[in-house]
Amino acid sequence: MDLFRAFQNAFEARKLWGRFALTNCGCLGPCEAGPSVLVYPDGILYADVGENDIEAIIAEHLLAGQPVRRLYPAAEIWPNDP
Repeated sequence: MDLFRAFQNAFEARKLWGRFALTNCGCLGPCEAGPSVLVYPDGILYADVGENDIEAIIAEHLLAGQPVRRLYPAAEIWPNDP
């Protein structure tokens, strides 16, 4: 929940509500990869996400359209690239 709240705060600070949706859920499957963030409609999964990664996900992926590859899990956990 701390990570979700941090995302909520970042969305509020950047006034992203209405441009993007933010939802919380239980396990996405690869729980062994740490806290995960799934960006749709892209289907990009980020693993072992911490509060320090939120800015990169927002600035690089959501706003600039460039996935943050350093946060990709191993391909056997979630194949982000075809």
